[in-house]
Amino acid sequence: MIFVSLPTTITMKKILSYICIFLFSFLLSTTTNGQEYRVTGTVINSTSEEPLPGATVLYGTGLGTTTDNKGYYSIILKPGKYKLTASFVGYEEEQRSITISDKNITVNFSLTGRTLSKLNVVADVAVRRETPVAFSTIPPERISEQLASQDIPMILNSTPGVYATQQGGGDGDARINIRGFNQRNIAVLIDGIPVNDMENGWVYWSNWFGLDMVTRSIQVQRGLGASKLAIPSIGGTMNIISKGIESKPSTSIKYENGSDGFMRTSIGYNSGKLNNGWGITAAGSYKRGNGYADMTWTNGWFYFLRIDKELGNHLISFTGMGAPQQHGQRSYQSAIAQYSAEYAEKAGISPDEYIPGMPVNMGYRYNPNWGYLKRDGSWEKLNEKLNYYHKPQFSLRDYWSAGDNLLISNIAYLSVGNGGGTGMRVTPNLITEGVDEGQIDFQAIYDNNIANLNTSNDGKGGYIYSSRNNHFWYGLISSINYDPKNNWKFSAGIDLRNYKGEHYREVYDLLGMGFMNDLQSEGKLNNHTDSSIIRKKGDKIYYHNDGLVRWGGLFGLIQYETGNWNFFLNISGSYTGYNRIDYFLKRDIIVGDEIFHQAVGYTPSFQLP
Repeated sequence: MIFVSLPTTITMKKILSYICIFLFSFLLSTTTNGQEYRVTGTVINSTSEEPLPGATVLYGTGLGTTTDNKGYYSIILKPGKYKLTASFVGYEEEQRSITISDKNITVNFSLTGRTLSKLNVVADVAVRRETPVAFSTIPPERISEQLASQDIPMILNSTPGVYATQQGGGDGDARINIRGFNQRNIAVLIDGIPVNDMENGWVYWSNWFGLDMVTRSIQVQRGLGASKLAIPSIGGTMNIISKGIESKPSTSIKYENGSDGFMRTSIGYNSGKLNNGWGITAAGSYKRGNGYADMTWTNGWFYFLRIDKELGNHLISFTGMGAPQQHGQRSYQSAIAQYSAEYAEKAGISPDEYIPGMPVNMGYRYNPNWGYLKRDGSWEKLNEKLNYYHKPQFSLRDYWSAGDNLLISNIAYLSVGNGGGTGMRVTPNLITEGVDEGQIDFQAIYDNNIANLNTSNDGKGGYIYSSRNNHFWYGLISSINYDPKNNWKFSAGIDLRNYKGEHYREVYDLLGMGFMNDLQSEGKLNNHTDSSIIRKKGDKIYYHNDGLVRWGGLFGLIQYETGNWNFFLNISGSYTGYNRIDYFLKRDIIVGDEIFHQAVGYTPSFQLP
């Protein structure tokens, strides 16, 4: 046994000190154990990346918070393990397991709309951290703030690997290149429906000018991507997703005013998801303007209606849209010196290389394709290059959730196009040079036609024609998508299309002639008394044929994901049948030692078998 003796004079002081140290240590321990940390983050839409205001973030039953108008949330928690659950009406829940130890943390959520997820599968939309392809997604806020009534491709100029231009400067004449490939090798889809021309693969953006009003997002996949359809997507795939039942209710009225007399008024309405399972999206727009380049004026309308209805495990959706428009154009392949001699010199072009009589230094707004004409007592500006078209598209869709892991979709669609573009044909003796301001001398052509009216030379003068390209196109896309939730995903389907393109040239403006002699249609010599070759305004001339395209495609996709690795195998194949029906019999006409078609300046075509 050991005894310790303490001086009685300091024993109580030390005891009090020990008590104070113990109490301080206890309080410090209590404070440390009660330390709280902040968990912050955002909740956004997985496709458009727009914030979801009012989304709920819970860490326990009835415990949590909601996001603000920027999709931001903040929760204070003590150290420990938690399960955070983010949810929003019309979206799939997302859950995250977190551990809080000694610092604040950030947890972001990216929710997928229940309806939108079905559309994403059909529209071949890539998903971040899942689909191993290079892609960029343009959210609606950026479209609204930066597009500014330009053609839709112009918003993509800041996207890697993408180049877009207004081409000749006419409204709606934009073109887009991805990784060096032009639009013929870029698949463009609107809600999963292909819109590339069935005969030449081109996309005419004037037919979709108002689509930005109802666009939820635009996704560009660069190079061969995740597209399941057998479509020309070597350069890339461009997916345009419209707003629908998954969107929050909204109403918008927008008025835009720009230079050169531009004006656009737009009205949009989205009901969101109604209590009875319905959803309506509607929009309308009108625009007009003079254009930056001379006589590239524009006048167009846009309409859109989408009606969604949930019926049990089915989502039925009907969509109709169109954009009837007219706009002036100019040739986009012109000599540089026409616009700026200084710029041509910097490009290494000397004045000796100029075309004789070519107007020079006309400025960047210069358009050589128009001129003045006085008929009926008043002057008018007349552009030989006019584009006019209306291509309404209608679709009926059925998305069937046949099970928790199985989605079956069927899309039937119809596209009807009517319109064309104008040009001018002038015989060599009527081509004038040195016209004031470098414009077409329509007055000389008109006066010559009037002078020869009702004579043997009637029908031989200059006139404006229209090249029509009408079509009737319907198709069916059916797909099955299976996700067993075991790292594998499977999808397969068919793509069926039937297309009829009607192509002909017609008399658009006789410019004072009583009629024109159609030498090309029947292959006959010029004879104004032969009724078989006399053509009036609206009559078909030069060529008339139908292009019939029948398309059948099969596609399949297998995707495997494990850890940080993601693999997919995409197999697709198609059969295309093309038939041409020529309604005009054409042949060369030999007069003496000369071939007659060379004298009138046209190249004959031949009837196909």
